[in-house]
Amino acid sequence: MDKAKLLPQIDDAIQACTRSRQSWADEPLQMTAVSLAASVVSRVTRPDSSYQKQCEKLASFASSHVADNTDKQETVNKILGLLQALRLEVDKDDLSTFTELVHADLFSDFIDSALYLLSEGWKDAAAIIGGGVLEQHLKKLCAKHSIPISVPNSKGTGAHDRKLDELNIELRKANVYSNITQASITALASLRNSAAHGEHHKYDASAVRNMLDDIKQFVAQFPA
Repeated sequence: MDKAKLLPQIDDAIQACTRSRQSWADEPLQMTAVSLAASVVSRVTRPDSSYQKQCEKLASFASSHVADNTDKQETVNKILGLLQALRLEVDKDDLSTFTELVHADLFSDFIDSALYLLSEGWKDAAAIIGGGVLEQHLKKLCAKHSIPISVPNSKGTGAHDRKLDELNIELRKANVYSNITQASITALASLRNSAAHGEHHKYDASAVRNMLDDIKQFVAQFPA
């Protein structure tokens, strides 16, 4: 997700809406603008974002038989305002969902690499990579919810990073997710630890595949 590439796409949608406003009688032009806007918003924001929900609602109304020409004009105006607000947030790096999408894309690349290794018979390496993705995502979740990732050591001479299990406990204490999710994370971490410590007999390729699927779902369900 490169901001330098996304901003021109948002600009194209803004220009399409602007051209549509200058030719209200051209219904195909209006619908092209609406479709382009919906496509751009879906690429830049998460499915559960207010931007995407609003855009989907407006686009659906614009394409309905209920909307007359005046309604469609008003809808395009609203979509234009939405795009301008979105562009401003992306340009200033204020859009949290944009940052979350960048993280999700990055982690997805690692999961895809792990899946490839698994398909080639390298289940242990795949499990270790998956565990690394899980730990990094927990750290980002902690940062998102203002949970310290590092804590002072027992000697008071410095700090150390919290381990995965500690991060998991703190996130649960902060009600970021449920006890069930915490238990699931603990199980995933256990498989990662078995792989890292050479205890390869404790799991098989099927367990690693399930692990990677669960991590991918967790990252999507709890963006950071």
